[in-house]
Amino acid sequence: MGQSNMEKKILTLGAIILATGVMLNTIYNISPKPVEGRQDLLLDPDYQADLLYIENSDQKDTILEEGISTDIYHDEYQNKVANVKDFLEERNSPLAQYASEFVDAAEYYNIDYRLLPAISIVESSGGRNNFRRHNAWGWGTRHFKTWEEGIWSVSEGLANYYASGLNTPSRIATRYCPANATNWASKVGYLLNQMDI
Repeated sequence: MGQSNMEKKILTLGAIILATGVMLNTIYNISPKPVEGRQDLLLDPDYQADLLYIENSDQKDTILEEGISTDIYHDEYQNKVANVKDFLEERNSPLAQYASEFVDAAEYYNIDYRLLPAISIVESSGGRNNFRRHNAWGWGTRHFKTWEEGIWSVSEGLANYYASGLNTPSRIATRYCPANATNWASKVGYLLNQMDI
């Protein structure tokens, strides 16, 4: 009977050791593994292949920069669109629904995204009182077929101002509104500041 208890204890201990080994082996196999060269970084096995591809790619820096900068760019873009939309909605402008168009055109022509919305308020109360159809900016004697055409055409024109060094309200005003340059620049500058991020 004494040996029987001893045998049971040995068998129980052996079973415990065996079960512990199986559990540890299972945990080891399902746990993330360190990536070569990155012992401090543990990744799920599904992502290891992607990381190895990036690490071995000739375009590693481009892949990583684009992955990071896309999110930052998207957030900044959305903030600009929201700023323009809020700014124009607060002033009951029919142009508010074109906020993304303003930002897209400004980024394409590399001008301040706030400039056209601010000018539209000064020139036409944000498109509510136009001298010409779809021309909320007092852009010469032109009329446009759509608001989008107006936004893109005036943005292109202002990009030419920028190329000539006229890139602030004070400088732009000397060509845009020479008869009333100081007052116009002051109003546009004030409105630009209302849209600061």
